[in-house]
Amino acid sequence: MMDTLKVALLLSSFGLVTAGPVHNGTVDLQRLKRNPPNCPAGSYLSEETGVCELCQDGVDFTSSPNKLPSCERCKVCKEDEDEKSRCTSTRNTECQCKSGTFKNNNLTEYCKKCSLCTDGKEEVTPCTPKTDRKCVPQNAGTSHLVVSIAVPLALLALLALLALLILAYVAWRKTQPWSMVLRHIKRACPRREQGLESADTSLNLMGNDSPHNKEPVEAENSPTGRKLLVPANGYDPIDALQRIFNYCTDVVPFNSWDRLMREMGLKDNEIKVIRAETQPQSDALYQMLQKWLNQTGRGASINHLLDALEAVGERCARDKIEEYAVKSEKFIYQQSTDEPGVADSYF
Repeated sequence: MMDTLKVALLLSSFGLVTAGPVHNGTVDLQRLKRNPPNCPAGSYLSEETGVCELCQDGVDFTSSPNKLPSCERCKVCKEDEDEKSRCTSTRNTECQCKSGTFKNNNLTEYCKKCSLCTDGKEEVTPCTPKTDRKCVPQNAGTSHLVVSIAVPLALLALLALLALLILAYVAWRKTQPWSMVLRHIKRACPRREQGLESADTSLNLMGNDSPHNKEPVEAENSPTGRKLLVPANGYDPIDALQRIFNYCTDVVPFNSWDRLMREMGLKDNEIKVIRAETQPQSDALYQMLQKWLNQTGRGASINHLLDALEAVGERCARDKIEEYAVKSEKFIYQQSTDEPGVADSYF
């Protein structure tokens, strides 16, 4: 396999050079640097030579064709994990929880000990590295089977009834002078823009009694005019921020993930590599945010994330994440700097 990769590297690196007559090495090297090759998986584009160089098995890797200036470092499994497959030059290390423990999408920081079936309960689903053991009361298996059959049948019956109602409506509509009815409806209904303005006004009026109005609204040191958030006392700022990432995957629309991460500073190549390596794709945003956090270090804060969401037009997701952060009690609104106990070092 390494011999094949070396041949591919040679073809990628010198394909541009051999396309015409060779006059001198300096001219060919300059041509390579102006039009760099697309290096295959397992290699990277050297900034010094302008040609593809191999990654080292067990040290670093690239999993797809790229023009990256270096290979990605291999992942190191944590103490509570086993190495499922070792890192190669084209694939990252794959880790999984040790036997008797699991880690799911809601628990990504560490492996948790599997539950035990006690108090007369029996196991219906065993514990796996990604799922906890599922227990039910004894003799509940039959009831579970009945429910699993009855629910789909009820849904089918509901769909059939809905189809009959639609057919009846279509048949009835053909007998009515609908053009006249629709004309009256259009005259009676206000414009859509007016409806939206009215709904906005209603929400603002209702908000006067909402508990959210008790929260601070503006801050002079925020680009968007928001009151800044800081970690609550006793919470590590990095750990508190990481616990927000899973919720971001649920509320930020999928088609805005790449724009959001570009706004936060990730490069297109980094985004493409993470998407290519992450399975399932629903975990891609979490991995992108983790990459951003690793690059930014202690300078990262939840306010960077909220401002980036505002910049890409995802205000609804921003508001939900801000509300979630405060309700989780891991973040509080920053008070004025003349009050005791205020931490301004995170910004």
